[in-house]
Amino acid sequence: MRNPKWEFGSIDASYKSWQIFNRQVALLEDGLKSVYLRGKDIDLTIFPLIYAILDSCHSISTLAQTGKVRDIFVLARSVLETIINVCFIYAQGTEAAEKISRHAEQKSIRDLERELRFNTSRIRLKWEGQDELVLKEEVKQALNEFTTTTGKDERKWTPENLIKRLEVIASKYEARVGTSLAFGIFSIYRHASEILHGTLFGVLFVLGFTKPNWKPIEKTELEKLHVGNLQMLLIILGFNISALILVLSVELDNKELAEATKLITEELKVLFEKEFSD
Repeated sequence: MRNPKWEFGSIDASYKSWQIFNRQVALLEDGLKSVYLRGKDIDLTIFPLIYAILDSCHSISTLAQTGKVRDIFVLARSVLETIINVCFIYAQGTEAAEKISRHAEQKSIRDLERELRFNTSRIRLKWEGQDELVLKEEVKQALNEFTTTTGKDERKWTPENLIKRLEVIASKYEARVGTSLAFGIFSIYRHASEILHGTLFGVLFVLGFTKPNWKPIEKTELEKLHVGNLQMLLIILGFNISALILVLSVELDNKELAEATKLITEELKVLFEKEFSD
């Protein structure tokens, strides 16, 4: 018989999810060191992206201790999309790494001179350094590459949307990589977007007010709802991080990383077998 203290939404189960999440994060830190030590051209692009993932994961771990579910949703979306970008770049190879680097470089130049207009007002930022900003030919080419036919800044670094990137990743790596990332998109992305954009639905969702036939609930029920959402986020993020580690294990030819993350993930599956069965 299942131990009641491990029921989904319980304090004990949520705490266990948090512990497992932190272990996956610690393992990813080992993966980052391996990326740095290998030091290929593609790794130089990947390194800051994984650093950003870890930075946000540490924030999530801190927020989880005080039950800040709303803010964790927003950070979870950032972590998920950055993980997908890393996996997609490795799946596509050097060409994708060079493309996202060109996008970042030209965007850095655009950031030096920009403006915002509203009604009759304008806010403007213009580079006024002592020396004239001289652009290298490759930077000019990057600016042209990411300029639309109407002369505007192309904000996307790659034309593939999130699902297309997922399909590329799922085609190259083992099945659990694509499945884990798909769970992340399905469980996190939509609601995190609503919360991030400040919609009423996003506010009501976190409060548990969007279910059919909603009626006022007791404080204890609301607390259980928050703990359940927190637990869900930690579980899904644990799977997402594991997917990234599996990709790193392939690209770095590091079987130890793969075995370690699989062991941690199996603990998660055993603990929550009713909620996340194969």
